[in-house]
Amino acid sequence: MQIVPRCFGCFIRQAESVCDVCGVTGRRRSSVLRSVCDVLAKAPFDVPPPVVSDDVYGCIRTELGIDDPYADLKHEYNERAFAHYPACKELIDSSDQPLRTALQLALVGNVVDFGCDTAFDLDASIGTVHELPLSDRLVDTLDAALRKASSLVYLTDNCGEIVFDRLALELIIDRYAPETIDVVVKGGPWINDVTAEDIVSVGISSLPSVNIVEVSNGDEGTGMARYSSAFHDFIACHDACISKGQANWELLSDKSNIFFLFMAKCPEIASSCNAGLGEPIAYLSR
Repeated sequence: MQIVPRCFGCFIRQAESVCDVCGVTGRRRSSVLRSVCDVLAKAPFDVPPPVVSDDVYGCIRTELGIDDPYADLKHEYNERAFAHYPACKELIDSSDQPLRTALQLALVGNVVDFGCDTAFDLDASIGTVHELPLSDRLVDTLDAALRKASSLVYLTDNCGEIVFDRLALELIIDRYAPETIDVVVKGGPWINDVTAEDIVSVGISSLPSVNIVEVSNGDEGTGMARYSSAFHDFIACHDACISKGQANWELLSDKSNIFFLFMAKCPEIASSCNAGLGEPIAYLSR
C-alpha cells in the first residue's frame, strides 16, 4: 500500500499523541509539530506509510530528546496482557480447535495500538475472542503449511499483543515443532512496537527454536529496512510466514504466501481489505 492523502493527517495526529503521552505542551509541542511537517513536506509519495513513519518518529524522538516515548505504556500493557496468560493458555489447551483459538487470541491482542486513532479495551476484547471470525479454509491452510514447514518467520507488532503471540508460538512449537522460528522485532523504539527487550521480558526468547531478528526503526544500525529487497528475500527463504499488524500489511500486502493477521484500524486499509473499521482481517496472500 502506498501513501494516500489521509496518511499525512494521521502522521500529524500521531505526533500529537506522542506529545500527549510525554506531557509536551506550548512552544515545545509546536516545535515538534513543525519539525514533523518539515519531514512530511519532503516525504515521497510512492512508498508505504511505514517508510515515512520511520522518519516521522525519528524526528519526534530527536526533537523530544526521548529515545522511547512509549516505554512505560509498553511495559504496562505487557504486564496487563500477562494477567490474562493463564486463562488464555487454558482456553487453547481445552479447545477442540487449538490452532483456531490461538489465532483468535493473537488477533485480539492486535487491538493494543497507540499509533492509531482508535480506542481499545484489551480486557473487553478478550471476552469476545470466540466471536472473531476465522474461516475453516484459512485455519486448515495454515495448519497444512505448518505441518510441512521446517522454518517459520513470525513478524511481531505491538507490546501487550506479544503475550498472545507467545501463546500462538507455544502452540506452534508443541504441535508442529519447526526447526527454526525467526521472530522479527524492531531494532529500536517505534511507537509501542516490540523490541528484543520485550521478547525477552515475555519469555519468547527462551522458547525452543526461536531466534530474534531485528529490523530497522529508521535509525542506522538497527537492522534490515522493512521495505528492502533484503528483508523480502529473508521472508521468502522461510517455509511459512505469519505477519501481525497493519504496518506489516502496508509493507508486504503485495507479497505472496504470507498469513496476515490484524485488526483494521484505518479506513483506507479496511476498504482495501473489504472489511469494516475495527474488524479482524485474516487471510493468506496469493
